[in-house]
Amino acid sequence: MYNLFVTADTQAWNEANGSYEFTRSRFLEHTEDKLVRKYKDLTKEQIEEIKELPCLFLVENLQGEAFVGSLKSITADRYKVEFEYNLTQRISEGEINNQTLYSLGLSKFEIMRTHWAIKDLNLYSIIESHGINLQNNLDENDLRIPLEDKASDKIVSFKATSLNIFMEHVLSKQKKKGYDIFYRGHSDVKYKLEPSINRTDDNGRYLYRNYENVMATELLVENPNDFNEDRTTLEKLVRMQHYSLPTRLLDITSNPLMALYFACSSHSNKKDGEVVVFFINQKSIKFFDSDTVNCLANISRLSVNDKESIGNNVQKEEYLLNDYELDLYKKDKNKSESITKINHFNALPEVGRLLHFIKEDKSYFLNKIIPNDLKEILCVKGKKSNGRILSQSGSFLLFGTEMMMSDFGTPEISIERIIICKNEKERILEDLDKMNINESTVYPYIENSAKYIKRKYEKKINDDQE
Repeated sequence: MYNLFVTADTQAWNEANGSYEFTRSRFLEHTEDKLVRKYKDLTKEQIEEIKELPCLFLVENLQGEAFVGSLKSITADRYKVEFEYNLTQRISEGEINNQTLYSLGLSKFEIMRTHWAIKDLNLYSIIESHGINLQNNLDENDLRIPLEDKASDKIVSFKATSLNIFMEHVLSKQKKKGYDIFYRGHSDVKYKLEPSINRTDDNGRYLYRNYENVMATELLVENPNDFNEDRTTLEKLVRMQHYSLPTRLLDITSNPLMALYFACSSHSNKKDGEVVVFFINQKSIKFFDSDTVNCLANISRLSVNDKESIGNNVQKEEYLLNDYELDLYKKDKNKSESITKINHFNALPEVGRLLHFIKEDKSYFLNKIIPNDLKEILCVKGKKSNGRILSQSGSFLLFGTEMMMSDFGTPEISIERIIICKNEKERILEDLDKMNINESTVYPYIENSAKYIKRKYEKKINDDQE
């Protein structure tokens, strides 16, 4: 196995001994699921294993030299992963070609994405088989620095074995001032907090993400009448989500019993489920007509190259506002020194294309997208124009350039997990049915009502024979 580091920062690997950091959501992108499960928690033991792996350091689009080296230390918190590295050997620009990338387990899109992956391949064997010349790098002192594991904040998990125990725990939660509580049910505890557009195959390759805008356009072309009442991109995304097209929306609910139903309704008796509890800062809760929501929703209409470019630019200091600059801008949008960064960001061609889409929804929108906003994960309260949203007390998490939420949440969203025991799922579903929460009421359409009635009488026959 080996560590792969890709960054848009052309100065990142300039020192033989240096340090770098990634946001937690970029850690283990383009990585096989089995390795994600193995290393995602970054325990002290996991970090020691990762440090023993050789490393390949690249710049996006293979700009400049590449490097081979090792890790000295890793520290992590809820939101970022920092590491110290040692570059021992370098690879001249141009020596890594498309065939080499394929052998290294990289897709053509992966090389355009800032991220940290772990690949289940032999780095040195591949380099040797492709005849790549490894040159000694300057300053090869590889001094291992003792690691202090900072990933000590653990997500609190509670195990529920019945509906009563689940509700007692939920009702015991004190609502924090300035925060609202939402829930999401997973039938398998291994599911990630990511929208369907971000799903990968077993090898860590994106299934839909690189075709997001194309898939949405095809659905609109094939079924235009179904979208006649939708005026904005968000409304279209909500309807696409309803019809199971992968989108950048993640369903959540304000009703814990709905989340419990989803945690029990699939993989019954085979996998432990979970209810994820979100404590969301009210500043991150927006309504469907919010300007920021409009900006994030329209990212979905951009080409994959434009999305990757914007995603990388919102990480750069030349565009990203620090806390002081952001506070200045909020106080005075015209005279703030922050306006220079914002103007430069909005002058980028790919941001201009995003503005074009935004103005199709809101013609009065000013050419002033704040780069920080595009990195957000927002809770969106949509219109109750859809029977499913109404019946499920539904809202959404809308993802911007960051397409996965860390298991620890974000600065504005804290998380708790309630484990639902696999052996108790069927009994919990029976108890939920007594409260009129079942397939017929969760999915209020005639075909689902028919399925529910059919199963109810199949079960009745079995019960009568006992």
